[in-house]
Amino acid sequence: METDMDDKTRQQAIADHIQKDEFSNYLGAKVEIIKPGHSRVSLMVKDHMTNFHGSTHGGVIFAISDMAFASACNSHGKVAVALNVSICFLKPSFPGDHLVAEAK
Repeated sequence: METDMDDKTRQQAIADHIQKDEFSNYLGAKVEIIKPGHSRVSLMVKDHMTNFHGSTHGGVIFAISDMAFASACNSHGKVAVALNVSICFLKPSFPGDHLVAEAK
């Protein structure tokens, strides 16, 4: 039973560390799920997050995707970074939209 508690404590320490990401906090992104190999991050699109077309800037969309990916990869307690990442933008989003990025 003690190893279960140790694992819970370890997972909480990892989650606490990930929640300290200053860029995520700057954007107002919230890590909703963080468990080994799984993460979900969301944010509400604000006016200042748009491009000159009035839709969400691609960098914001990529950023929350990267946050979810990084959280899932680092959720095992080992340092992990991306080597190569790509994204396909399927449709635009706008201020007031709630974006969700999930990684497994």
